[in-house]
Amino acid sequence: MAVPFINVLAPSMGGIGPIETADFGKLSRLNNGIPFYAGRFYPKKEDDAWINGLNFGLIARTPPWLTWDEIKPTQIWMVSLGDGEKIVETNTSIVRIDVWPRDDDHESGPWENNTYDDRIQTLGWGHNPTFWGDGVSIDNGIEIEQNYAGSNLVSLGAIGISTIEGVFTEYAFYDQELIYMNRRDLGQPELVVPEGEDPASYTELYRVRADGIWKQKNAPLTGDSTFNLDDLTGEDGYPKLPMTFVGDWDPSHADYGEWVHDNHYVIGLTDNNQQQVDTYLNRTWDELTKWTNDRTGSNVVIGASKAPMGQVIQLTASKLDTVVFTIKTSTKTLTGIPNLPFSPSTTAAFTEYAKANFADNLTSSIWYFYLPVKLNATMFARRKELLINREGIRKRDNPTAVSI
Repeated sequence: MAVPFINVLAPSMGGIGPIETADFGKLSRLNNGIPFYAGRFYPKKEDDAWINGLNFGLIARTPPWLTWDEIKPTQIWMVSLGDGEKIVETNTSIVRIDVWPRDDDHESGPWENNTYDDRIQTLGWGHNPTFWGDGVSIDNGIEIEQNYAGSNLVSLGAIGISTIEGVFTEYAFYDQELIYMNRRDLGQPELVVPEGEDPASYTELYRVRADGIWKQKNAPLTGDSTFNLDDLTGEDGYPKLPMTFVGDWDPSHADYGEWVHDNHYVIGLTDNNQQQVDTYLNRTWDELTKWTNDRTGSNVVIGASKAPMGQVIQLTASKLDTVVFTIKTSTKTLTGIPNLPFSPSTTAAFTEYAKANFADNLTSSIWYFYLPVKLNATMFARRKELLINREGIRKRDNPTAVSI
């Protein structure tokens, strides 16, 4: 059975390091079905990170990795146990996400899932064991290379290496939300007002969430022309009536999956365009707020209304704060064959050769590693600036205003 190479200097150098003492209690509270974690994955940030000071994994208090921080290619090494064992292939995946347990003194208190959280995590966080396969990453910002540089061939089966690089996007932080309202007097004379409603007071309230767009027609304003935002969500996590989902999806459907499959409803951009991330988070937020000269029904996500966003009501940050990614590495090894010739020229060819000729000697092992990831909150200030610039209300005071 091949085992992971645990490097006590991984907190400084990158790779798999030991579980930190401060993490043992939190891992025991995950209760996520993972039998055990063999170590913590430490992304490599700079090639010369070690010169900034050596940290030893057992005693280090390494902070969580931040979203959008670049991960330099970081290797996961699997090593054979000795004579007669040859590593045929390794396969690394990022298979699930969980809420990283909070300390007792956390300002937001413990996290408790509601119905919405359960459903969206089951479909988007890898909690459905049949949903995600090997060799993939839940977060599309991460790239994984298996059997790096034919390491299992070059080392004659003594070592198998996978590499991880890229960025963790905000995919995991699905509870971010844009809330805005539309009115004709907010620089939106083109707003479609339903028959029988007063054009001067008719207001639409929108909630743009990870599961789609929710709309309330003729939303009631308070005396100071705002909304009672504390009463918009039910205990199940879904918007209360009379807010309705824009589209055909019904939250009671067990098979909904737009958040996973459609870029419109994925919080983290899959193309990792840093400029877009800094400004409007994702494509949906961009399409709903930008001004265009040819804004017709064909390019408007919200359908009936052809007006862009009137005024920002609230930009909701993620309450998840920190999540933990589970990395799975499976290894196939041949045992009892001390002098196996490595004649195939590629890892794939050797794998097929081994399966065909030595199937009875082929064994598998699975190892799990963890990595806490924290939301980079600095993005919010940048997005707020753009959203305010895109408010339709600006046209009321300056008809020639141009949105960015």
